[in-house]
Amino acid sequence: MKAILNWLGRNIWTLLLSLVLAMTLWIVASQEQNPVEERQMTAAVPIQVIAPDAGLVIINELPAETRLRLRAQTDTWQSLSTEDVSVTADLRGLGPGTHQVELQMEVFARAVAVSANPGQIRVTLEREINRTMAVTFEQTGRTPLGYRTEAPTIAPATVTITGPETLVQSVDKLRAVADVTDLREDLDTTLRVQPIDRDGQPVEGLTLRTETVEVNLPVVQIAGFKDVAVRVVTVGQPARGYFVTSPAVSPSVITIQGDPALISTLPPLIETQPVDLTNLKGDLSIEVGLNLPQGVSAQPGTVQVAISISAQQGGRSIVVPVTVIGLANGLEATVTPGEVEVFLSGPIPVLDELSTTDVIIRANVRDLAIGSYQVPVLGTIAREQIVLESLLPATVEVQILPEGLNSADGLTATPSNSP
Repeated sequence: MKAILNWLGRNIWTLLLSLVLAMTLWIVASQEQNPVEERQMTAAVPIQVIAPDAGLVIINELPAETRLRLRAQTDTWQSLSTEDVSVTADLRGLGPGTHQVELQMEVFARAVAVSANPGQIRVTLEREINRTMAVTFEQTGRTPLGYRTEAPTIAPATVTITGPETLVQSVDKLRAVADVTDLREDLDTTLRVQPIDRDGQPVEGLTLRTETVEVNLPVVQIAGFKDVAVRVVTVGQPARGYFVTSPAVSPSVITIQGDPALISTLPPLIETQPVDLTNLKGDLSIEVGLNLPQGVSAQPGTVQVAISISAQQGGRSIVVPVTVIGLANGLEATVTPGEVEVFLSGPIPVLDELSTTDVIIRANVRDLAIGSYQVPVLGTIAREQIVLESLLPATVEVQILPEGLNSADGLTATPSNSP
């Protein structure tokens, strides 16, 4: 043992030098096979923001990510991802004002962080304050003639807003808006509350304790005004076979104005000036005045009347000869019976004008040879609006013979068949 210790004492520096040399050779060889590379990560790294102290808020937009430059060996780069690094911006301990905050980088792999782009972010902090303000109701549009709105009831009447001090202080009012166009009765609705600055522009970025309010807006009719329905008065009758289907008036309700004592005694109905329907055969659209009592005016002073005229529906029968179609060359046909009765329905005026030339009845004998057949008949109507309801009979007997020959010549006919 003593000899070994003496030998180590004499050769310790030689051993250490050999060890250092061996490690150096190993490092050099390793570097040649797996060199260290410095480069920028392909993917951007999210910036994690540590919130400021209580009572402070960030009022500017912060960058969401940064690009990291790392130093690592080649095999490490092959597996590096954004999950292996972390970038934070710590805002704790900062007071109100604008600050340049250095980004803190941490690497969880065999790599070294070199730099970040950006390497710092600009942050502006403000005190967060609360402010309670009354809600102001505003109306757009105009109520109809003879109506007015009264003071609304708003619940809740005040709303607390929270946010950065400069934003909160820029709010001039909290506005709730409703459209009163054509409003003739009380309005009960839910309205959104909107912070507005002195220039009438919305203020964004604030938190409202409640974003909506319930509003009741009373609507009353002014004395001397009254809403009445309009009734169309007609004289005369449409042409024979026609009738009125749907008289309509627009507007159907108008506002009349006059002495309050007189207006209060009038019925809730005003008639139009007479509309003449004599001999009408089609729809009528006309502007008509109103039959108003003396001392009473109306808004509007005229109405638009639309009268729809329709033809009365009826039925009729007509006897029409049967026409044979599809007969081969060299043949002739005899039809029994030679006429059928056609039953029709439609507007009476059109039925009255119908003639036998407007109805065509056909028996199709295409591909039929000499013989006697029961053939169905088909009808066609040349007038619109007319419906063919039925034919009597619906089938006729057709005897097909050589041309110039009839059954009296003693020809033996083929037994009757259906085509």
